Amino acid sequence: VGMLPPNLLGLTINRNSGITRESFQGTVAAPPLRFLSLAYTGLDDVPHDLGKAFPNIEALDLSGNDMCDLDGALQNLSAELPALSHLSLIDNPLTLVPMYRQRVFSALPDLKMLDDIANEGTQPSDELGPLGSRDEKMMLRATLLSLTGLPGPSDVPGEETFGRVEIQLGEASVSSDDLPWRNGDLLTDGPVEVKSEEKEVDKKADKTKGKKGKKDAPAVEEAPKVVDVAPTTCVLDLAVPASKALRDAVRFGGLKVSVLRGGGKTAAPDDAPPEDQPREALNLVASVMIPIRAILEPLPSNRNMAMHERAVLISQSGNGVKPQKDSEGQSKVPEVKLSIELNADESIAALLIPIDPSGADKQESPPE
Repeated sequence: VGMLPPNLLGLTINRNSGITRESFQGTVAAPPLRFLSLAYTGLDDVPHDLGKAFPNIEALDLSGNDMCDLDGALQNLSAELPALSHLSLIDNPLTLVPMYRQRVFSALPDLKMLDDIANEGTQPSDELGPLGSRDEKMMLRATLLSLTGLPGPSDVPGEETFGRVEIQLGEASVSSDDLPWRNGDLLTDGPVEVKSEEKEVDKKADKTKGKKGKKDAPAVEEAPKVVDVAPTTCVLDLAVPASKALRDAVRFGGLKVSVLRGGGKTAAPDDAPPEDQPREALNLVASVMIPIRAILEPLPSNRNMAMHERAVLISQSGNGVKPQKDSEGQSKVPEVKLSIELNADESIAALLIPIDPSGADKQESPPE
């Protein structure tokens, strides 16, 4: 740092793996410098003594690094860089945690620009609690709106078919409770087609007549029976600590949605309850990987990241499950519709309300 030109106002050291947290310790100050970029250098924290080396920094770019501790980074920045007005933390794992922008502006109230988006007038809030008091977890909510075109239920008498949905992001996963498997539509967002029992009876009668050599008029093809089924959804919340592995799973992988299918004997009235009946092991029926890199894109404080996806599931062969047929005898294509929300208000409520272990925050009973 001491060898920099005395009138240098900006310095870019991007993609330099030699930069560490200790790189600026013990260096002499470079007062004129106003802009510093240390993007994609692999930093996992704000460099120590950064303010001593560059006390007049107004714009700092730390994009694409591996920083996970938001409160720790804010403590260092607020203490060392009093003139900071522009900050970029894009593509760091810490940008995935709840109330990210509100927390940054609360700790750095003089900041004008964060991640290339202007401060929308966010005011410090006591609800966020002191720095260092939060569990740095990303909350991802997947709301499955429909799962259709799956294989039909078991045709074995007395056997109940059920399904489960699992979402996985990196090494973290969560699965739903057992869901009823109705005609291959695990979840529906509208009317569904079902087989007509009358149509099946007519087909058997036609076959019987044909054996006796009688010529009858051609059978009239009946339209499939359409039944209105109340829309059903499945909500799955996934809480994952902010980490480099999580950021990379979001950036390069995606959210894996898997559908599993199982069955078991329905208990008779005098038998053991259904939950005590033996059930078959769950088999993977179909899955799909949904890209979610968009949740890394910066947004203003007053907007939550939400994605609405419609994807074709890839069926798994060799599991002994036959595909579902439509009214024309064609195999149906398994399909999923879902919405994905990052840090939805309902799922992060517990993280935003400070908990007083002494119980002082509880409401007192009115005096008698």
